[in-house]
Amino acid sequence: MAKLIKNNDTIDRTWVGQLILVDEYYEIQNFQELAWANNSKLLEDIGNGKAIVAKDDSGNKDITDVYKAINHLKDDMPKLVQTLAVEDPNGKRARLVGMHSATAAANTTTDSDWLIPQLQFPAGTNTSSIFNGIQYYCKDSTMGDSLNFALVDKDGTGVTLGLYSQSTYDTYKDGNGVFTVEEFGKDWYVSPNSLEDIILYKAKLLVGLYIRSSYTNTHATNTVPFFCNLYRHLDI
Repeated sequence: MAKLIKNNDTIDRTWVGQLILVDEYYEIQNFQELAWANNSKLLEDIGNGKAIVAKDDSGNKDITDVYKAINHLKDDMPKLVQTLAVEDPNGKRARLVGMHSATAAANTTTDSDWLIPQLQFPAGTNTSSIFNGIQYYCKDSTMGDSLNFALVDKDGTGVTLGLYSQSTYDTYKDGNGVFTVEEFGKDWYVSPNSLEDIILYKAKLLVGLYIRSSYTNTHATNTVPFFCNLYRHLDI
């Protein structure tokens, strides 16, 4: 089914490198769908009405409901995991790992920690792995909501692994004993009523550390349930 973007703003706009004049439509090509469906600026402008998703350029099939518009934009989108989850001759493959879920309280930032799971491949053999990114889903999000992700150490595991010294851990850990190893996807603004998005970030995963998701909910009363999958690439 065709997917078009209409410039509903009062000035010419450029999304994903494509200039679209006021009131003009641009039809997204099949090979472009992943880029357009996961472009944060476009999703933001769909939410604020500057961009409209449409099924054709007649003006009769514009989708003005934001949730339905984003859903149509992402419908039948080529999934990144389909590209990644293919075994190659060297024995490497990627997979989605788990489903981490939490609920962000209204008008506050909610932290939720996810212990990096141990992955065995082949069976019984521990392997290192590469983290390719996060796929997240959220419901009832509001314009201005954002997600941060960080790799954190909650019990000194990084000292045991030789990532940093005991004195460094003791100096920089917070009052709960949590040491932030690295932040990624910082201030990643989500689209209103976002169905899904993907944050690509390549890093090494170490068993025993945690990924901390921090959702900032700007709505005064609504809670926001959100869910995260890891893209994890085995390296053996």
